[in-house]
Amino acid sequence: IIFMGDSLGHQFSQGFEAAVLGTGHENKRTVHQKYNIGRKQFDCLVISAPIRGGGVTAFWRYTKLLERRRWARIMPCYTQERKWGENFLHTLLDYKADQNAPSVSGFDAVVVRLPHGWMKAEELTKERINEVVIFCSEMLGARTVIFTTVGLDNNAITSEMWDGVTKINEIVHDVARNWELPSDDEDGVRWILVQEFSNLTSEMLYENGKHAGYDVSNNDFLFERLIGGTTSWAQSIPMVCSNKPKGNLDSECERNKISPDGIHWCVETIGPRYTASIACLLGCVYNERPPEASMEGADSVHKCEQECNHRFMSLARVDESWIGRGR
Repeated sequence: IIFMGDSLGHQFSQGFEAAVLGTGHENKRTVHQKYNIGRKQFDCLVISAPIRGGGVTAFWRYTKLLERRRWARIMPCYTQERKWGENFLHTLLDYKADQNAPSVSGFDAVVVRLPHGWMKAEELTKERINEVVIFCSEMLGARTVIFTTVGLDNNAITSEMWDGVTKINEIVHDVARNWELPSDDEDGVRWILVQEFSNLTSEMLYENGKHAGYDVSNNDFLFERLIGGTTSWAQSIPMVCSNKPKGNLDSECERNKISPDGIHWCVETIGPRYTASIACLLGCVYNERPPEASMEGADSVHKCEQECNHRFMSLARVDESWIGRGR
């Protein structure tokens, strides 16, 4: 499994890593590429192996949708890349957990976080998103692609910009629902699934806004912004505050456990649902006998997908018997 995306994709890939590696196995996580912002270093290319049950999980940072034609033989890791490096690809595919282990050679599934913010909504077209699917197939050998829908953040500060995000998510659903399945003897991506991350975060923000005393009958409350503070962007109050701060002042904001900065999400709060939903979606395809490449098979997978999203990408109560059972 490989996660691809920007810092939002990275933070949830780390949560997934923690779950599949388990406590005490952090040494199986190898960072191959990093980038700097000021004095801080951030991961760019990471591989963890072997994970529980065998296999590999990895993370590949990108801030532009990867196109097969835009590549270079060797590229360092930049904050914002212009091309993807063949060296990244070889590092992933040639990796061995130890001298006696086989090389990775390919990934079964790719989890894609679309880099909205680094790319404008109008740049995230159906053609570009289809190209990502083909990249995942031809370069990584993937048979399954999971797209994470885009949620609210500092890159959607008006209702018009939020409409642009909604349009991105509509395109993602369109790509997933109209993907033509290859036959059983053909290579290529067989299943495109959608993780309804935007639905979960929107439900959280609406409940938090209601609790804080905002009128949530429309979307206007989402664009209430803090004044002051230490970040270079104005943070969405429902994302970061548990109250309705006086004068919208940062100093009057009682911080919540949804978002630390109005961009990223609190993995400690949302991470378990995220990880469970990815595991559930992968189970729709890989548990028991693989689904058939037919309309009946596709219907079965999408019913399973809907059930996974209802269970984990909403505020529906999680069955208590599932909590704390992972080993």
